Amino acid sequence: EPEVGQVTVDLLQSRGARADLITSGEALLARLDGGAQPDLVLLDRLMPGLGGDETLRRLRERWPALAVVIYSGHEAPMALVKGDPHTEFLAKPSSQAGLIRALGALHVSAAGPIITS
Repeated sequence: EPEVGQVTVDLLQSRGARADLITSGEALLARLDGGAQPDLVLLDRLMPGLGGDETLRRLRERWPALAVVIYSGHEAPMALVKGDPHTEFLAKPSSQAGLIRALGALHVSAAGPIITS
């Protein structure tokens, strides 16, 4: 949902974050392979191409300590989230305060570089 992603990017940017919108798991992984070092990735479960669950699996294989918020209108992938101190789940729709709480739970400032997908 690019519109929701853009609203989220705009919100984060209004709080001082450097946020980018990436619309697929493949593009996210390519950006990280290219040297991007975000403080956080906001990840939707339903994306074109590589879905959020598989993207998270691949992120954890290569960047196990990268903070990830799964931001989705669909049920949390508990097998992927449970016991992972670097992953939070935030149900859509959520308030600005809910997003900021999820960032805080991962000890991430809303002012750092963030990639949304």
